[in-house]
Amino acid sequence: MKMNKYKFLQSEIRNMSLECEKVSGINLSQGVSNRKLNNILQSHAIKSIKNGYNQYSRYDGIEKLKLAIKNKLLRFNKLDYKSLDNIVVTSGATGAFYSTLKALFSKKDEVILFEPFYGYHLNTIIALDLVPKFLTINLDNFKFHEEDLINIINVNTKAIVLCSPSNPSGKVFSKKEIKIISKICNENNIIIITDEIYEYFIYDHYKHISPGSLDPNLDNTITISGYSKTFSITGWRIGYVACKKEWAQLIGYVNDLIYVCAPTPFKLQLPKEFVISIIHFTKA
Repeated sequence: MKMNKYKFLQSEIRNMSLECEKVSGINLSQGVSNRKLNNILQSHAIKSIKNGYNQYSRYDGIEKLKLAIKNKLLRFNKLDYKSLDNIVVTSGATGAFYSTLKALFSKKDEVILFEPFYGYHLNTIIALDLVPKFLTINLDNFKFHEEDLINIINVNTKAIVLCSPSNPSGKVFSKKEIKIISKICNENNIIIITDEIYEYFIYDHYKHISPGSLDPNLDNTITISGYSKTFSITGWRIGYVACKKEWAQLIGYVNDLIYVCAPTPFKLQLPKEFVISIIHFTKA
């Protein structure tokens, strides 16, 4: 069996981390915070494990957690999803991204990435035999040209990935920019996939805008986020995807096949405290 050697390359982030470990260096390649774990989250996680919540749970997430996510999406992101069926709890945001692409797109479909891009986004696209297209951000002013986006689109373009705040550049897309992207995508039947894992890492005068908040019917936007960065729990692997029901159902099926479910004890304790913890985090 002939293998495509370019399809399964180790991510540059992993390579840099391995090299860093060899020399006991300070790792600036991975998004890993040195903040201590919130004591309340820690105690509830330990309690869940001790109480025996260590088996499989619902593949799409337990109801209490999905309800907490739904309320958070409305309060913070201004996304008014009507049902818990719009939400799938995943194995981290990367698990949400993989399941989304696998569920909704076919071989040779094109997906647009803003460059600089997150390496896992590109590697996932390549691994699934999709075709990446690149729209370069001007690093002098961190802007993009509307004409460049229009020109890169063709009949095979099915999605665009909008990571804001951006990994790795830190760029925060403005409301004006998101409106431009949304208008072009709506006109060309292109799905907007957002990665908002750094949504609370906003500084100075900038403001986080969820692209879905500019999508009146929430029928052309897929919102991905999680808890890894905000709570400094990158190893817990709790993320989520929110979108219209028919997409969420397909994404949930793929998530079940690949990951079965996100870690049960961590899902059980997060609903009780994560909203309070986020409020505390944003005030810190």
